[in-house]
Amino acid sequence: MDSQLWGVLIGAAVASIVPLITLRTTHTQWRLEKRIEILRRRKEGLERIYADIFQKLPAALQERNYPISMMGAISVHASREVRKLYYDHLDSKERDHTKMKHLLLEMTVAANKHIASIDHEVDKLLK
Repeated sequence: MDSQLWGVLIGAAVASIVPLITLRTTHTQWRLEKRIEILRRRKEGLERIYADIFQKLPAALQERNYPISMMGAISVHASREVRKLYYDHLDSKERDHTKMKHLLLEMTVAANKHIASIDHEVDKLLK
C-alpha cells in the first residue's frame, strides 16, 4: 500500500510539471511578442516624429524661427546625437547656407541610426 501511495504521488508530481512548463514557455513567448510589438510601435512613432521634424526644420533654419512643437519633439524624442547636433547649431554663431545643409544631413543620418537601432534590437530578439 505504501508503494502505491508513493507511485500515485510521484505520478501526480510528474503530471503537474508538464502544464507548468507549458505555462512558463507560453508566458515567455508572449513577453517576447509583446516586446517586439512595443519596439515596432516605437519605431513607427519615431519615424512619424522625425518626418515631422525634417519637414519643419529647413524652413526653421532658414528663417531662424523654430516651432515649439519641433523643438519639443527634438528635446524629448530625438536621440542624444540628434539633440546635440541641433542644440550645438543653435549655440553656434556661424549659420551659413552650407552649414545648414550639412546640419540637415548629419541630423538625418543620426535619426536613421536611431531608427535602425530599434530594428537591430528587434532582430536580436528574433534570433
